[in-house]
Amino acid sequence: MNPSKNEKVVVFDQLMKLYHDAIQKRSSRDLQNFLVNTQPLEILVDEQDLYERLRMARFDAYKLIGEFQNAQREYKAFISTYVDAPIIEWVFKLTDLYFTAFSYSSGTDADKWIEAMGQVVITYKKRSEASKIDRYQRLALANIYAFYLLYNGKISSVKEVYDTFKFQPVELALCNEPQALPYLYGNMMKGLWCAILLKDRTLLTNLLTVVSIDDETLYREKDLFTLFYKTVMDVVDMKPDFKNEFNLFFIKTKWNDNTTDIAYILNSIKGQLTPALKAYFGAF
Repeated sequence: MNPSKNEKVVVFDQLMKLYHDAIQKRSSRDLQNFLVNTQPLEILVDEQDLYERLRMARFDAYKLIGEFQNAQREYKAFISTYVDAPIIEWVFKLTDLYFTAFSYSSGTDADKWIEAMGQVVITYKKRSEASKIDRYQRLALANIYAFYLLYNGKISSVKEVYDTFKFQPVELALCNEPQALPYLYGNMMKGLWCAILLKDRTLLTNLLTVVSIDDETLYREKDLFTLFYKTVMDVVDMKPDFKNEFNLFFIKTKWNDNTTDIAYILNSIKGQLTPALKAYFGAF
């Protein structure tokens, strides 16, 4: 006899408790125990919401233990079952996975992960739901795609990504809530690096305007590096997703010829070489 909806909810809640307990304890063994139990997937497959949330938890668990290929399979399993389901949340999970893998890799491996990241956005933009996403999601996707183009040396195309954008500050309530808009804040540094490497003062200022939490600095600071650095550090302190992405750039040790200035700037920040940084940004 098939379990009732209430029974399925109980199964789901029990599994999610195992998952969250493993996260809280930072236990890879407990995460593995959570992942090895696949029978609930068969029980929940007819309940789209529960099934998707369980697949996402499994995706996150695999990512945490570094099994990136298995994480991808969780998305593929879901979308093969629910072909027409909205996937914007999956898009951000996948691109974050690929960028994380990119940050820890080099050479052709890094190129592969960046290509995968870009292709997710390219594929998603062909779906009808892409026209219905909000402005924060659109900017996040633009930043991901722009960085993909930058890495591949398609400079003129990077500028075109932002041609139709109206850069508006994040609403105050969302700006002040640390967990709000994870997909936007988790992809802002990609856009900022594009603006910096293009030496595009206007684009950089526009992107900083979106996330700035200090109007006085934003509108009164004339030195571009100081404006950039203070704004970024303020947001690092406020938004954990922004901090995570910022740190992923620092983790990356080898960059290709199109992005070597990122290494120069990050090393200069580490070395507190403020005059050199002010000179670099002053050339915009």
